[in-house]
Amino acid sequence: MKKAKNIVLTITCAFLLMAGAASVDAQQTVHPGIVLYQQGKNDEAMRSLEAAIRSKEYRDDAEVWNTLGLVYFKKDDQKQARKALEKAIKLAPNIAAYHANLGYVLLLTGKVENAQSEAGTASRLDPRNTNALFILARVDLANGDLDAAEDHAKRLIAINPAVPEGYLLRSNILVTRLGKSVTAGWDVRDEIGLLKQARDVLAEGAEKCRSHPNHRAIDDEAEAISAFYDHFAREKPEKLSGADTPEPGVTPLKILNKPHPTYTNAARSRGISGVIKLAVMFSADGQIKYTLLLNQLGYGLDELAVRAAMGIKFVPQTKDGKPVSVVRMVEYSFQVY
Repeated sequence: MKKAKNIVLTITCAFLLMAGAASVDAQQTVHPGIVLYQQGKNDEAMRSLEAAIRSKEYRDDAEVWNTLGLVYFKKDDQKQARKALEKAIKLAPNIAAYHANLGYVLLLTGKVENAQSEAGTASRLDPRNTNALFILARVDLANGDLDAAEDHAKRLIAINPAVPEGYLLRSNILVTRLGKSVTAGWDVRDEIGLLKQARDVLAEGAEKCRSHPNHRAIDDEAEAISAFYDHFAREKPEKLSGADTPEPGVTPLKILNKPHPTYTNAARSRGISGVIKLAVMFSADGQIKYTLLLNQLGYGLDELAVRAAMGIKFVPQTKDGKPVSVVRMVEYSFQVY
């Protein structure tokens, strides 16, 4: 079965923000634990670096602490990652990469305001730090400031046009603009130009990021965007609600099972409530291959909504007895009790 494509830029799919921290001075001996981390040997790196910070020689070495933070992050220990990165910043407060690394961890754990502060500091120390721009764009997107988010994404692309994340961000922002129009009552066809812009942005990114290890992320998103654009560009308009009286010869889509997403601890601890809306393509072959996230709540809820939508079981719509693909709006309500 063909792998489904989902239009949602998850923070965990971001480009390797944690790699390539501050460079070590050419005259300084690189600690073996840092070398092990660079080689991807995280378990060995962690043991080596934990021993290093207990030694007199390296206990005040900011790069050792920073790299240990990155190792903890790779090991999915975000609490220890944050502590180690905070120690690195305390020892070397003027290194932009350290602030950007900490900002990334804070954003991942739902501490949006703190992440914005660290990324802002990183950007002031180094205006060309693309990791900081990525975080700032993500925060702007979470706060609904799409103009600021797009500005940061454009700056990211201008600084480094060979990484996918700037293009993915711009596409995500354009889709969010589309979602705002749709949820305000506009027909998708009225704003189909936003889908075309997103498709064009991704096409440019695909061309310029072909050698990047994460280039497949652009290819996957471009495929999904193109599928929705082609669908809505058809001559006959289609209501996302599917509530209108069906045409003669049409047997409407039938939902058999609609799983409901769980709730994240990060969202619950902050009292996040709301409704996430997705455009879902119910394909003629009985599979859901594409989803289009029309609005976002953050704190991991968007990803859970997409995952739940991908699990919907249904009987395809038919026209004159033949299965056809349709797009419908799917909503998930998140409430704190």
